[in-house]
Amino acid sequence: GLNLNVRCSMGLATYPEDAKSSHEIIRQADEMMYMVKNSSRDNIAVAQQGLLK
Repeated sequence: GLNLNVRCSMGLATYPEDAKSSHEIIRQADEMMYMVKNSSRDNIAVAQQGLLK
């Protein structure tokens, strides 16, 4: 068989707690994802209200 290593780095943000528009919610989630990629990888980061502005 073929062995595959699957990796995942995710950023999550919620509406309306973390953002008021679709553009802002995507920006928040992207920011969280890149935070994970730059630190540990293979993890999930969740935006918290008031943490990112």
